Amino acid sequence: MKTQIVLYLYDLLREGGEVNRLDFCKDHFISERTFYRYVAEISKHLKENGSKYFLYEEEGSGTYTLKTK
Repeated sequence: MKTQIVLYLYDLLREGGEVNRLDFCKDHFISERTFYRYVAEISKHLKENGSKYFLYEEEGSGTYTLKTK
């Protein structure tokens, strides 16, 4: 289940979508702490693989997007 949710989150972001933390947690029955762990895994993946993207959260909004470096 975890892998599927992380991949789904990554796909949403890669397709240019915005992901709201609270909505995503509610829709997938996960805690905010779990969401942060998933986001950290995606961010680590992007850094370790030299991606041209980075994970961005507009300050205090709880909404995440991928931005180009």
